[in-house]
Amino acid sequence: MSAKNNVDRLGSYENPNTRNATYFLADDVDGSFLADFRYLEKPKHFGHLKKINNGFCLGLNRYNDKYVTREMARDHIEALSSQLDLTIRERTQARRYFLSLDREKLGLESSLVAYSVCCYVVEQNERNKQRRCHPNVPDEDRDNQFKQMEKSLNLGPRSVVKTYGKIQNRLELTIPPVREDFDSSDSYGEGGI
Repeated sequence: MSAKNNVDRLGSYENPNTRNATYFLADDVDGSFLADFRYLEKPKHFGHLKKINNGFCLGLNRYNDKYVTREMARDHIEALSSQLDLTIRERTQARRYFLSLDREKLGLESSLVAYSVCCYVVEQNERNKQRRCHPNVPDEDRDNQFKQMEKSLNLGPRSVVKTYGKIQNRLELTIPPVREDFDSSDSYGEGGI
């Protein structure tokens, strides 16, 4: 096995393999080290090793910014979609859409983008016709949870309409629509490659 294959399989400092089977029980360890370790207290030392193992830390004082940013974005969309009572399928789709967007280029607040993505996913769901949350729908027809969330996030109606339009255009241009009539025997969904 070459060194390149080994690095591809195990990951690197910039792109660690966080799907591993190592399990640290840092809280179960008591005492301290007699030698010169980074942390003399065993719980702190093993907690630090756990962070390195999970890909959160890269070494002594270096943190994996890409990993931390992705985890924060994932947690943000998960929290918002669960508060809006999206189905599991809608949550998965919203998470995929939100993480695929280049939010830095959009230049918008992350909660506004996450809210707009959740609105887009609910509106695009063909099975869910009773929940209306498009920003242009009259207030009496809109879903109450979406109206309450818009108020709690202090989102202006104009900014929601503009952001929803931007998100809709970006997602329709970059991500293919999900087909409901997918044939399970056809692994590519279109009769081959």
